[in-house]
Parts: sequence; structure tokens; C-alpha cells
Amino acid sequence: MGLRVFLFALALMVAACASTTQSKTGVVDIAPGVTLALPDLPPFGAEANVVQLGQAVYQDRTTAFQAIISSKPEVMTLVMTLPSGPRVMSFTWSDGSLETHLESIAPKGLSAEHMLADIMVMYAPADLLKRQIQGAEFVEGAHGSRRIVQNGKDLIVVTRPADFAGSLWIGSAVLENKAFDYHLSIQSQKR
Repeated sequence: MGLRVFLFALALMVAACASTTQSKTGVVDIAPGVTLALPDLPPFGAEANVVQLGQAVYQDRTTAFQAIISSKPEVMTLVMTLPSGPRVMSFTWSDGSLETHLESIAPKGLSAEHMLADIMVMYAPADLLKRQIQGAEFVEGAHGSRRIVQNGKDLIVVTRPADFAGSLWIGSAVLENKAFDYHLSIQSQKR
């Protein structure tokens, strides 16, 4: 009986640390003085139905993760887990709204808005990004590469392999945010 009470109390403590928030999509800082206005609806359609393996590097910290992204014209969901299985976070983006659920194991400072901004920079249509980014220039290059440049200086760089062909969503991509000092390596495959 004592063990059951302890496990129940532990489960309540862990659940109490998880949080769900609802917010309006808005403007996200992607570099100092540079913003990305998130559109009301996901711009990906059904193309963004992928499973991703990724690695995030921030300063001296490296974290591996998995993500499942599901998209329709009016809604996009993301579920992020650690490779060992525990869920870290999830979000649903639709109709100008972002509902986020952070688990108790989510790192402090993890933001669905900033994750969504990185996803947009890596995968959104170039013409949309040119309109939605303020304070810097969006430049599209060869092999699916992308750069966000301010006064001739690269702030954010997205690269793909030289043999890239086809969908931005399939294969590997690397995002380097030089302004905020982090690096994402993503490998995506269709679900």
C-alpha cells in the first residue's frame, strides 16, 4: 500500500511539472533585430508528413531527439521525443493559434514558437519567407540551401547535401543560427 501511495504521489508531482499553453501565432525573434511573422495557417500542406531524427547543439550542450510531424492544409502537429522514447513536447498549429504541451523533462527555455520558426526557415516556401522575414534578407541558393543575411553577414544558414533533389522535407538538412549560437542537424523521411 505504501509503495502505491508513493508512486501515485510521484506521478502527481511529475504531471504537475508539465504544462499546456495556448497562444496566438505572432512574430518570433530569429536573430537580433530580425523577426519572422508566423502565418495563421501552416504553409506546408500534406508534404510535411515526416519522421525526423535530429541533433541540436547549443554552446557546449548536445541533445538528440526524434520528431513526428503531421501536416494538412489547415493544421500541423509535432511530437518530439528523446531517442529512448519519453515525450519532451508537442504542439498543434492551426487557425492563428499554437497549442503547446511541454513535459516535465523539457529543457528550460524550449519554445514551440522558436521551433516553429526554425521549421519555417528550413522548409517553408521561399516566396513566403521573403515576405515574412523582417530586418534581414532571405536568400535562396543551390541544392536547397538558404541564408538569412543582414548587412552582408550570414545570420542563419541552411544547407543540404550537394546531391539534393526533390522535396525539402526528405533527406538531411543543417540549420546553423550564427546569431544565437546553435546548430540543428535533421534527417527526415516520409511517414
